[in-house]
Amino acid sequence: MDQRVYRRKPVLWSARLHRDGRVLECAALHISAGGARIRIRQRFEIDSTVVLVIDRVGAFPGEIRWQRGNYAGIRFLEDAQIVEKRLRAVLPDPADTVVAL
Repeated sequence: MDQRVYRRKPVLWSARLHRDGRVLECAALHISAGGARIRIRQRFEIDSTVVLVIDRVGAFPGEIRWQRGNYAGIRFLEDAQIVEKRLRAVLPDPADTVVAL
């Protein structure tokens, strides 16, 4: 059973992850009002505070919630309604994206 609060939208967006003065290249693979799934080569501690920067959408403060291999999940710390509004401005089909369940 899927326990997600927000629907994910598959994307393939280049991004950067900022943490402790370091900037690391990554790719956003899924995004929702609550967070993102990224592909990144570096390892992070769970609950690490980061900022995910996606050129077409902006910066999202968050924390690493899980990491398996080159994939990690970020939970956004910004209010989900604000994130949803920002995502709706750039996603091709907003009705099928980040609607809260």
